[in-house]
Amino acid sequence: MQKLSILQNQVSYVGLFTRPTFTLWGEGQKILQGLYDAFSSYKVSLADFRNDSSSQVLADQSVVVGLGPTLVYKFKFDRVETVMSAFTDQELDQFPEVMSKGTVWIRSAAPEFAFQTHLFTYHCHSKLSEGTATEFLRGLSQTNFEIPGVGLGNGIIFNWLESEREQRIQLTVDHSHVYPEALFLHFTLQDSTDLIDYGEALKSGKALLTTALERMGLEFEAEEQV
Repeated sequence: MQKLSILQNQVSYVGLFTRPTFTLWGEGQKILQGLYDAFSSYKVSLADFRNDSSSQVLADQSVVVGLGPTLVYKFKFDRVETVMSAFTDQELDQFPEVMSKGTVWIRSAAPEFAFQTHLFTYHCHSKLSEGTATEFLRGLSQTNFEIPGVGLGNGIIFNWLESEREQRIQLTVDHSHVYPEALFLHFTLQDSTDLIDYGEALKSGKALLTTALERMGLEFEAEEQV
């Protein structure tokens, strides 16, 4: 089994609303105080908030909350977004907690609110324990075209439906364009229900990704326990 050593990673979440939260339009004080209270356990201060609203497009108006060096929560009137970069497995435990806290506040502040779609995205650049990305990708897909030059191996995109939860899954495996001869993985999970358990969705997504990688002879290198 080939080991993947992560060089760079990021996980993100977008929760798209069924309709914009019009009841919160013009309620800046209510939004700021609500988010401040929701994330009080992260010891946020006003310096952690910024108004990311330079655009004249109403859908771009947003309030961004910095919850740590690499963790950000963003509220918009038609969606929420959360991004975490350069994280360990232990730090990833904060990710569903942040989304849950934000959702609890929105449901209390806008009673008509509901989600249309939840989209989780994970991507990473990783080096292989043996060989190069070119060697691995040449063995992954035999499809080729007679064109000038040397084939470097083809990336591949897998799509499937997790029927029990009706979740759409996509996994891309390709060359990294950031690190020479490293692999780039891009994994998405889409859930179109209103109510969702963020922790369970994250756990399910990790299990699906792990299984898919194992079928290709890949696994993530275990993190050292501190």
